[in-house]
Amino acid sequence: MSDVSILLPNLKIKISYPFPIDIKHRRLVQQAMMAYYASISNFSNHMLNSNLMALIEKYRNGIAFEEIEPPEIVGEPILALTTGKDSLHALMSLLDMGYKPHLFYLDRINKSEAFYEKPKVKEIAKKFDLPLHIPQVTYSAIINRQNHNIGFRELLIYGAAIPYMQQHNLDTIIFGIWRELREGPLSGDSHQVMSTYSEISGYKYSFHPLGIEYGEDKCIKDFCEKYYDLFPYVTSCYTQINYREKMYENISSKTGFPIYHGCGYCIKCCRINLGLIAYTNLGCLKSRKLLLGHIEKQIKIKNLDDPVINSLLKVVYK
Repeated sequence: MSDVSILLPNLKIKISYPFPIDIKHRRLVQQAMMAYYASISNFSNHMLNSNLMALIEKYRNGIAFEEIEPPEIVGEPILALTTGKDSLHALMSLLDMGYKPHLFYLDRINKSEAFYEKPKVKEIAKKFDLPLHIPQVTYSAIINRQNHNIGFRELLIYGAAIPYMQQHNLDTIIFGIWRELREGPLSGDSHQVMSTYSEISGYKYSFHPLGIEYGEDKCIKDFCEKYYDLFPYVTSCYTQINYREKMYENISSKTGFPIYHGCGYCIKCCRINLGLIAYTNLGCLKSRKLLLGHIEKQIKIKNLDDPVINSLLKVVYK
């Protein structure tokens, strides 16, 4: 067992690996840890790589990150799997392309999400007979999730996976990321951060194997039409532990529709349930109308102008 840790104000992270790690790779993991913390705080340290610090300063000052086309997959891949629909779709795409990727899951980035994700990641690895790596994590932080940057969160996963990439001679880490059709694209954030870290670490990265333009609406369509039997493994929902199940039972009983097993109210659940209406014949006409009415009510309440939802509504009403 080999531990990599940092101790900073309001933050302690320790990641334990089941094999020795040399100084070079230990420092690469620590750089990712420090960069993530700096992105959610006012932290600054001379030990943090100056190029990463420059990106953090851009983010703090509200300067948009430019888009960079992600590199292609090189050699043997490892997939950062969360069992959200995007990363699970990336896995199915890799399998369809003939790859047998290693899987990596970083526990406790968000405790509530990990409660749902971790068991499903293990089930998926077993189902497809794929090697799975889950380091032991001790993690404590004061994090405002409203302010954290997806690119730096993914960087923490990237850095934590590097010792496994070295240990198993893996070349590219893959994230199931699309180009987002909204201001401040998440793919732009992640490209800039990961491109910089790739130059520092020497380890390659890539995004969704079908390309970032493929899109979340097509991803949902594929789950409804090609990968429907995998829906029980999908954990795409924003609602926390202790609320998700009650909210699901409420909307399920009100509509009578076999909805996706999330809360039924958040934007992620609205997208998936719209997809089920658009691309399946599930439910009777009455239950489909009740679910559609519920989704449209959530759109109005939350004042959502979401390109994925708008795309799916066009299919429903065509």
